[in-house]
Amino acid sequence: MVVEPPLKHRLTSSLELIYQLIVQPGIDAVRKYYRPFACIQLCSIFLVIAYYSSSELQEICDIIAQFKETSGYFFGFLSFAIAGSIIPELAKLMTRMISSITRKQMNQILFLFCFFGCCGLLVDLFYRLQTFLFGHDTKPQIVIYKIALDQFVFTPLIMHPFSMLATTLWEKKFNFRSTLVSITWYNFLKRMGPVFLIGWLYWIPMTFCIYSLPSPLQLPFCVLAVAAWSLLFVFITSQKLKD
Repeated sequence: MVVEPPLKHRLTSSLELIYQLIVQPGIDAVRKYYRPFACIQLCSIFLVIAYYSSSELQEICDIIAQFKETSGYFFGFLSFAIAGSIIPELAKLMTRMISSITRKQMNQILFLFCFFGCCGLLVDLFYRLQTFLFGHDTKPQIVIYKIALDQFVFTPLIMHPFSMLATTLWEKKFNFRSTLVSITWYNFLKRMGPVFLIGWLYWIPMTFCIYSLPSPLQLPFCVLAVAAWSLLFVFITSQKLKD
């Protein structure tokens, strides 16, 4: 006869598991990398201030916004794909983390190109939905609504599961049956858990800057944030290799 542990014991074990998989790795990452995060975020704040202070910068941004509008969804796909796949590899070459790009790395770049391109499409659709729901207003109250929907609904319920599915498919060499078997709550928390805290640390201030800009400029600014995020993780990877 199997005797189940008391409810209190099971609850304690679950909380300990969540702490080990989500909280502690996130705290460790935040402690180690908050300085470059803060640097990128300060630059973003200054860029937003400069936009509202400089008519010349507004004219340049208007050109970018018009190009984005005329390009449609193609802009979201291509810009995210370049920011998430090609720019990090160029950074690795420039910092001599790698001396050349092998065939295996080319396959990985192709996968990341498609993955980040799809992320760009999802983000573009979400930004259009935000504009439909809340309009083009950049008042603080509207900005807070958009950040909350972005970081606590869209990202954990759509972006994280999509990332888990895509990366698991890649690891399992696009074997759908093996992929579905591997996607469990434990594996999801183990892989995506640490991303929650470090993601909120980086993206909540960044989305405040993004939603403080006019709607046509939000996706282009987000592309810059993704590129900085990708370059930052090149730096993180290089530090781990040194360690």
